[in-house]
Amino acid sequence: LDEVCEMLQSAKLSEVKNVADLTNSTFSKDPLCTDTLIFSQSLRIPLQSSILTSTHMLNIQDRSVCVAVSVLQPLLFDKGDILVAGSFSAPTVAHVAVAAAAHSGRVLVCGTDHTASQTEEMKELLSQMDIKNVKVLSEAFCSLAEWNNAVRRLKVIIVLPQCSSSALNDPVTTMHSEHGDWNLLPDLSHGSVSKSKIFSLTTQQARLLAHAVSFQKVQTVVYSTRSVCPEENEQLVRQVLDKTHTHPKLLPFRVSGPIFPDDSTSGDETDSKFFRLQPSQFTNGCFVARLSRQ
Repeated sequence: LDEVCEMLQSAKLSEVKNVADLTNSTFSKDPLCTDTLIFSQSLRIPLQSSILTSTHMLNIQDRSVCVAVSVLQPLLFDKGDILVAGSFSAPTVAHVAVAAAAHSGRVLVCGTDHTASQTEEMKELLSQMDIKNVKVLSEAFCSLAEWNNAVRRLKVIIVLPQCSSSALNDPVTTMHSEHGDWNLLPDLSHGSVSKSKIFSLTTQQARLLAHAVSFQKVQTVVYSTRSVCPEENEQLVRQVLDKTHTHPKLLPFRVSGPIFPDDSTSGDETDSKFFRLQPSQFTNGCFVARLSRQ
């Protein structure tokens, strides 16, 4: 991080402490994510053509995704695998893989859940970055059985489902980069997503989360959306946990929190166990829940 900061400063960008002070000639270290820098949206195109990005010293992602990956880092086990489920980009897989590599862990991705072009994009980026600890499984996540030999070291699952994207200021950019659902754009342009689409989304979200907490050897599940809707967030998490039947010899999954105990933005006024990054003019929003066996 320090090396990248020095290169940015040599390119006449200066560091500011407060995200609210960002301009097109400044950057800031992310107070929540130790491996992340925050830039003004106006710098996106210049950064994309910079040598930092072309050499992958700097990878451009939406902050709402970086926060979810940051939550993973203190939860990783040495030589334990992480499975990424849902809808996400190649840079997100690479970000998780770098975190896993620090603990000699692998990242598992269910290839059937993605299009052929998305899988190829993932493999190409991983090759460019010389990342070798990612394994693409042939199964779909919801058909993956815990006795499958490929998941024998699985300890952590991160669920990044398709969601309403209602916490995004400009959903187009993030939908494009993270393979979002373009069918939601007409609803978002009118300020809200229809009940029928929310129902369809929550059905799939609950299916993914319920399968994630069914793995007996998994110790932690991280669930994250870019939504402000309680139906996709805390309500869904509680409903899934209430319906989950745990083996009598195992500890059940419980919501663990607060996620960022040193930060004033963690949680909300009624329940600090969930983390919400509120959307603002400087950043998109997200919701994160951490479920651990207790």
